Amino acid sequence: MAKKKKIIRSNEERIIRVWDVEQVKDLMSRRTIYEATNRREDELKDLWVQVPENQATASYGRNWGYYVGMDEIKKYYVDRYNELEAKALSDIGKADAPSGYGRFLFHPLSTPLVYVAEDGQTAQGTWYSIGADCYPEAGGTADTNWNCQKICADFIKEPGGWKIWHVVFSQDFTVRTGHDVGELQSIYIRGTGRDENDFGDPTIPMLAHDPSYTWCDNYPPLNDPYETFTDEISYGPEGHPDYEG
Repeated sequence: MAKKKKIIRSNEERIIRVWDVEQVKDLMSRRTIYEATNRREDELKDLWVQVPENQATASYGRNWGYYVGMDEIKKYYVDRYNELEAKALSDIGKADAPSGYGRFLFHPLSTPLVYVAEDGQTAQGTWYSIGADCYPEAGGTADTNWNCQKICADFIKEPGGWKIWHVVFSQDFTVRTGHDVGELQSIYIRGTGRDENDFGDPTIPMLAHDPSYTWCDNYPPLNDPYETFTDEISYGPEGHPDYEG
């Protein structure tokens, strides 16, 4: 097997690549805070791709499929979420409450692994998140859960800097606070998760990640150093081994 050609970089080139990695990490950290403070529409405007051809192929993946194109992503991630939030507040008699009242959704990131492509035009990253979700319910109670998931993303360098292009949230399990993990159902059943019902049908419905037995597959796979972006390594639907597009 031929040896991989050794790339010689100047100190200036090395510094640029180190800075690119830090910019990608910063981008995902900002996304976490935007989501937690319900600035979802701002997130799509500020942090996601803006070039039309990239917007057309942008994707937001969950266990049950992919929302493809910025219009579809906004429809479910912003519009539908806000509708459900308003209804929930109305149901508990808090319709006039400020945005975000009674909700706590926070998914901090850890274990960052980021690689910039050899051509410098794209990057890939993997993180893990142990977060918490809290939804208010009637009578002053709340639906509170621990949420454990792997998060992988593709980034592309646009004229405005690094932007999120594809992201997939591979949820391993959600367990109610104060409950034993052993109470979880062993086999994943489509449509039983709160997030699935909230988000509705994806553009490409498929079992992207099977969380049966709390983590039995390896999707999305860990990112590795790479030369240039291809569909085969994408964290969009094209990179999934079961994609039939």
